[in-house]
Amino acid sequence: MDGEGGFLCDPARPAQFVEALLRLLRDAPLRAKQGAANVERVDRWFRWERCVATTRAQYESAVEAWRARPASAS
Repeated sequence: MDGEGGFLCDPARPAQFVEALLRLLRDAPLRAKQGAANVERVDRWFRWERCVATTRAQYESAVEAWRARPASAS
C-alpha cells in the first residue's frame, strides 16, 4: 500500500522495494509531491513546540495520577 509521503514495502519482497525506488527515480513530480507531503507532516507533527507540549502533558498526567493515589499506596 502506498502512502501520501512514500511507499510501504514488504521486507520479505525486496523486488517490491526495488520497484518503488525505480518509480521514484523515474518520476520527478512524484518525488516532489511526496517530499512536500513529508515536509508538511514533519512541520505539523514534529515541531519542537509540539514535542515539548506533548511531553509536558504526559508528565503532568503522571504527576496528577501519583497525587490522586490512595495514601496507603505510598
